[in-house]
Amino acid sequence: AIFLSSIVVGVEVEYCAVHQLDMTPWPFLALQWVFALVFVAELALRVSSHGVRFFIGRDRFWSLFDTVTVVIALAELVANHIIAKPTPVLLFVRIIRIVRIVRVIRMIRFLAELKLMIYSIFSTLRSLFWSLVLMAMVMYLCSVCLTQAVTQHLLTVKEPSAHVDLLQSNFGSVSKTGFTLFKSAMGGVNWGEPVDLLGSLHWSYLLVFLAYISFTLFAFLNVITGFFCENAFDLAEQDKEHIIREQLENKAKYCSEFEAIFARMDTDHSGDVTF
Repeated sequence: AIFLSSIVVGVEVEYCAVHQLDMTPWPFLALQWVFALVFVAELALRVSSHGVRFFIGRDRFWSLFDTVTVVIALAELVANHIIAKPTPVLLFVRIIRIVRIVRVIRMIRFLAELKLMIYSIFSTLRSLFWSLVLMAMVMYLCSVCLTQAVTQHLLTVKEPSAHVDLLQSNFGSVSKTGFTLFKSAMGGVNWGEPVDLLGSLHWSYLLVFLAYISFTLFAFLNVITGFFCENAFDLAEQDKEHIIREQLENKAKYCSEFEAIFARMDTDHSGDVTF
C-alpha cells in the first residue's frame, strides 16, 4: 500500500502538471480516500496490538512518523473537501504530502543492499561536510587569485568585445569565478573554455587553473571516493556483527523461554517431562 500510494501521488502530480489543473480530479481523490482508510486501519490495529509500546518501544520513531503521515493524509483530504478553490493553505498541505512518499524508506529495512547503501550515505555526511569545506577553501583561494588577475586585465581594456564579455561573465567577481571553478570541476561546463580565456591573458593564470583542476579531479575526488568506499565496507562489517549479535540474543531469549515452559510442565520437580 505504501508503494502504491507513492506511485499514485506521482501520477497525480504528473497529470495535473500536463493538463494544467489547479484542483485534484475526483479519481485521485477517491484513491486518496482508499489509501487513507487503509493507513488509518493499519495504524489502529498496530496501536491496539502494541498499546503504549507503540509510542515508547524500539521503533517509536517510525511509529511517530507513521502517525504524522496519516494525520497529514487526512488533513489533505479534509482540506480538498472544504476548500473549493486553490488557496495558500491548500497549496501548503499539498506540498507537505511529500512526507507520504518518504514512507517508502521504511521498505529499506527488508532490502539488505539498499539499507546498507542508505546507511553508508548517512554515516558519511559529517565527512562529506568537511570535504566540502576543504574544497570551498581551495576554490576561494583560486577564485581570489584569478579574479584579481582578470580585473587588472579588464581595467586596461577600453573597447568592449565578446572576449571581454566572456571574461566578465566568468571571472568578473569572486563569486562568478568560484562558480566557474565549481562547474569546471563537476562537469557543468567544459573546463577547456575557461582555460582558453585565461590563457589569452597570461600563461601563469593558465597554470593556476590547471593546478586547481588537477588537484580536484586526481587528488580530492579520488580520495573522497576511496574514503566513502572504505566507510561503506566498515559499515557492512558492523552490520554483519549486529545481525549476529541479534541472533545470539534471540537464541538466548528463546532458550530461557523454553526452559520456563518446561519448568512449569515439570510439576513434580523430577527433572523429567512425560506425555
